[in-house]
Amino acid sequence: MPSLNWKAFDSLSGSRSQNFENLCRSLIRLHFGQHGQFLARKNQPGVEFHLKLLETSQILGAPPRWYGWQCKLHSRIKNGDLSSASRKDIVDSLEKTEKELPDLTDWVLWTPYTLSKKDQTWFTGLKTRFRLHQYTDVDVETYLCGPGVILRSTYFDE
Repeated sequence: MPSLNWKAFDSLSGSRSQNFENLCRSLIRLHFGQHGQFLARKNQPGVEFHLKLLETSQILGAPPRWYGWQCKLHSRIKNGDLSSASRKDIVDSLEKTEKELPDLTDWVLWTPYTLSKKDQTWFTGLKTRFRLHQYTDVDVETYLCGPGVILRSTYFDE
């Protein structure tokens, strides 16, 4: 499968960050929404949306798993590492999620790029009650099939 046309994505009207959040939300809802209670509220503290599993998903697992997704275009410095402000924002999002959704089990950081080795070590070492996961642009490509295929033309002009 050819790589996604991120230049087409970048040329969409509106905020690039909001477009990325909307894309991720739609992909998860289309692929996994039928397995539980999918919720997204305006200005949700900590995560953009979450899914409380009510039935088993081969990919996400079984109840009582409850996932929250934080989808961000974090700023990075020249070498590709996250900026200190981005790291602070991630920690802040985790802390807000712990207060707002204390029964959440899994917290996903979704970025349109793979974190550097240094950032992956930092992220997986964060102290939290949640299981931490990172999704990347590869996951966007993966979920732009099956029920998500309609979003390929919307976001990537394919």
